[in-house]
Amino acid sequence: MKTARGSFLGIAIIAVFFVLAIVMLVPGFATIVGGLIANLWVTVMGAVAGILGGLIGS
Repeated sequence: MKTARGSFLGIAIIAVFFVLAIVMLVPGFATIVGGLIANLWVTVMGAVAGILGGLIGS
């Protein structure tokens, strides 16, 4: 029984990654996700620059 559960879990994980790969290939969805990642990147880098500027500039 334990082997069947592990096998099912492996198949489920592979299926999830497969579905995510298919969804990421859809141009509209990929554009939205890319925009979210870009906005998050700019926000985090702005915070890091502010912290470093406050530490070094003072």
